Amino acid sequence: RFRKETGVGIKEYVGKMRIEKIKLLLRTTNREIQNISEALGFGSQSYFGELFRKETGMTPGEYRTNLP
Repeated sequence: RFRKETGVGIKEYVGKMRIEKIKLLLRTTNREIQNISEALGFGSQSYFGELFRKETGMTPGEYRTNLP
């Protein structure tokens, strides 16, 4: 039912919400990227970076440097 209403599955939706939270933390805090990764429950920083790049087209560091 969730997919019917939103057009995406729950796992994909949660992943997108996590990316939005990461983007917010990168914009509004000086927390280290590794700290953000751990705080949001990513088991590995490489997976965190891979997922972020897939969704945004840039690494978390590039995103922070080139804030929108």
